[in-house]
Amino acid sequence: MISQVCNGCFGYILYGRLVFNFSGGNDIKKISRYYIWLAGAWLINWLGIALLVEKGVKESLGGIIMIAPLACASYIIQKNWIFTDGNT
Repeated sequence: MISQVCNGCFGYILYGRLVFNFSGGNDIKKISRYYIWLAGAWLINWLGIALLVEKGVKESLGGIIMIAPLACASYIIQKNWIFTDGNT
């Protein structure tokens, strides 16, 4: 759990600055949204892999299959909901 929190801090800074050129600082609302998304992404990944395993896909392959859709969703959510310049 501690590693996930550290990863979240690192990810918030890294993605915010390098990927989205976000200079909004340490806005608690945006940090909260980032952690909500991390929890949601973890849950979606877990459920997606479980569903694929139920359909006969090996767990490791299920994890690989989930990478692309989660990466796309993550980019869209971070761009439009987390690292926005507005107050929305």
